[in-house]
Amino acid sequence: MSSNVQRVSIVFPSELWEKVKTLVPPGQRSRLIVEATRHELRRLELLAALEESAGAWSKENRPGLETIEDIHRWLDEQRATYFPQREGAE
Repeated sequence: MSSNVQRVSIVFPSELWEKVKTLVPPGQRSRLIVEATRHELRRLELLAALEESAGAWSKENRPGLETIEDIHRWLDEQRATYFPQREGAE
């Protein structure tokens, strides 16, 4: 076994483990659990980031962006600084 892995013992509900055994061949079950864990951890990290940043964008700290038209105008202005028109381009 590689030194960058660790053997762990986990507990599964019986019906869930039976489905895993039915659908996932031996030798691929650990990979399934690892990938599912990675996916869920990423989801939890994104959720935590969303919760942490809740309220960061408000009318008070972004005056002039109250309507969708204001936002489109602001985005157009920002994009123009990143993608200036080339000479001779129409």
